[in-house]
Amino acid sequence: MLRPQLPDQEIGQEFVGLGWFCAGKEQHFRFFHHGWDHGYVATMLMLPAIGKGVVVMLNSNQGSVLRSEIVAAVGREYGWPVLQDVPQISEVVPDLPYAGTYESVNRTIGVRQQRHHHLIEFADQRALAAYPAVTGEFVARALNLRLRFSGDESGRPSELTVVTGNKTELFKRAD
Repeated sequence: MLRPQLPDQEIGQEFVGLGWFCAGKEQHFRFFHHGWDHGYVATMLMLPAIGKGVVVMLNSNQGSVLRSEIVAAVGREYGWPVLQDVPQISEVVPDLPYAGTYESVNRTIGVRQQRHHHLIEFADQRALAAYPAVTGEFVARALNLRLRFSGDESGRPSELTVVTGNKTELFKRAD
């Protein structure tokens, strides 16, 4: 259940096992799963190499940011290894015109800029917050989702690459 299930996946990269999201390798290997429903958000993170883990459940519809902070605080308090492959959130939102509509062959995504993050709107789903990472991409704290904007020389992004685990989808700006 904690092994890659698809031929192009390997340990060390992010992959989905049988029911678990997995990442890292050796001492940094971890498996986790997030959940939410009306009235609560929850997560479970396990580091089997060191025999540590945490389960967090909050009675809030908007608690995904706090949930991540609690997991990080538990790790700091108990001296867990720093998970180097987890993107670090930047305090500065780049001042580029990311907001707009992006289309792929199969679907459309809307991007709205907020003060400290962006809201990503997939069709028929509640908007998802994505925060700037120090790597230049945007990451969602509630899901295993990374966004990479690229563009022309004017600085206005014309493409959006969405990465979820080992799946990558390219979107072109539509507006």
